[in-house]
Amino acid sequence: MSTPRPGATWDETVGEQTAARRAAPSPHEMGRDLIRVYLQPGQLYASAQPSAVTTVLGSCVAVCLWDPIEAVGGMNHYLLPFFAGAGQGSPRFGNFAMTELVDRLVALGASKARLQAKVFGGACVLEAFQAREGHLGEKNAGVAFKLIQALLPPWGRSLEGGGYLDQRPLIFTLVITAISPLVFALVPALRLVRSDALPRGTFGGGSSRWPVARILVVVEIALAFVLLNTAGLLGRSLLRTQRTPLGFTTDSNLLLIDSSPAGNDVDAEYRSIADRLRGMPGVRQATYARRAMLSGSGGGATRAVTVPGIPIPEGQSGIPLKFNQVAPNYFAVMQTRIVAGRAFAGSDSASTLRVAIVSEAMARRFWSGQDPVGRSFRTGKTEWQVVGVAEDTRINAVHEAVEPFLYFPVAQMPDGELTLIVETHGDPARLAEAVRREIRVVSPGFFVYRTTTLRQHMEDALYWDRMPATLAVALTFLGVAMAAVGLFGMMWHSVVRQRREIGVRFALGADRRSILVGVLRDVATVAFAGSALGVAGAIGAGGWLSSMLYGINPRDPWTLLASAAVVWLVSMAAAQLPAMQAARVDPAVVLRGE
Repeated sequence: MSTPRPGATWDETVGEQTAARRAAPSPHEMGRDLIRVYLQPGQLYASAQPSAVTTVLGSCVAVCLWDPIEAVGGMNHYLLPFFAGAGQGSPRFGNFAMTELVDRLVALGASKARLQAKVFGGACVLEAFQAREGHLGEKNAGVAFKLIQALLPPWGRSLEGGGYLDQRPLIFTLVITAISPLVFALVPALRLVRSDALPRGTFGGGSSRWPVARILVVVEIALAFVLLNTAGLLGRSLLRTQRTPLGFTTDSNLLLIDSSPAGNDVDAEYRSIADRLRGMPGVRQATYARRAMLSGSGGGATRAVTVPGIPIPEGQSGIPLKFNQVAPNYFAVMQTRIVAGRAFAGSDSASTLRVAIVSEAMARRFWSGQDPVGRSFRTGKTEWQVVGVAEDTRINAVHEAVEPFLYFPVAQMPDGELTLIVETHGDPARLAEAVRREIRVVSPGFFVYRTTTLRQHMEDALYWDRMPATLAVALTFLGVAMAAVGLFGMMWHSVVRQRREIGVRFALGADRRSILVGVLRDVATVAFAGSALGVAGAIGAGGWLSSMLYGINPRDPWTLLASAAVVWLVSMAAAQLPAMQAARVDPAVVLRGE
């Protein structure tokens, strides 16, 4: 970005830079003649010209955004995650810096759907600061990731290339599409040129060698078998995933609002908002927590915990455990059972005894065979007393192993970003806008990153389980259909070619049953060969599938048997019409034609 003309407005600067970019040479032509910018904390930079932007980070965070089509990019450098209230925003704060950077890039011609993002920084430079007051660098990075989700369209985020069309796969697909018909048409043509007559086969006995068509059908059946087995394994894995107990409700009408407070008294502000939302028509309950389970942001945050009588790993200040900060009614709204002791109460405030709730896994690990309620542990210099035990929950992913987990009251360990959880009587999406209006009434400077429903939240959490299974099912239908059509075509062509032979057999006393059996035996031979090849392929593909399966053996024998049964049924169904056609051959008509 060139130095703005003195006195120029932002719109004038954008226009001048856009015009300069159109006429600018490529980076290769410019060589080392790049615009070089050093970004100070609290600044941001957006450019339509090739630039080299540098900065130095600690707990601060810099987010780089880039549109590869328009060649427009920029970077910010912020110190704190959120601004304190209306009118005080500046690029020193993450939520302001992210929004402003995206707006400037769009003004320069970038598309939100194509923007690629990289996040740098977020370090913890003081260990004591992390232990006592929370990891500022992690909070800064959390704001970046949440706002990338909120400000950029999901189709842009889900594609690693930025959401624009990559021409290489398109060209490859076009070349394969053009070559395939020529190759598959050339083989039969060459056979016709090299032979004076079509070879004649026989039902039951077969020919001395298998023709190319039959080999291709065997390969089609083998591929269909592998696809069937893959779809079966992924489908069973998805069902097992969906039935895995998560430790919280997955079917309630919940609205999840990722947000930052406007003021410094975090618990009081969220408590006031929750109280007002409970009085709204259609709202049943409202609570809040640092994060919703299975959400991507903040799931790796830990506290260094020391438990009396438990050795600390060498070189560490404590045992790192994941945690969440929650409101008193969080467990009731999320339907997470308290199996011992009590849940948090409204009286658990910043001026009272520090209390915590531990998971069953933590109780088993540190107080096996003992009552954990009343026990204590430390995070840094703060001592916490266990007042309850909650059932185990999945923290970041459904597939992860259950691990020790901690809950702290928001009132005693506030955080700069929390998730409002609103339970409604009906569809929560219909109340989203009304809920946001009520929030602005209570706190005009309250910042909302993202609003979603629990149903959508769970769909996102299970996306990488559902997507491969859906794709495998679609490909399986296509593969089975192609195998069935190929088998049907091969057998129909075989029957038409051998009408004279069938007629002679009838004339010599063969009955229709023997002809039907001959056709079906021919089909069974092809199906068996394809299934045998498919079993080998499915077993070989098991190692590749193992990382995508949850609780399912990649070489599960029942899935292999089910795939073989489907292949057999489809093969027999595809052979019915050719077999009936062979059984209806009239020997008199055939021999008269000869």
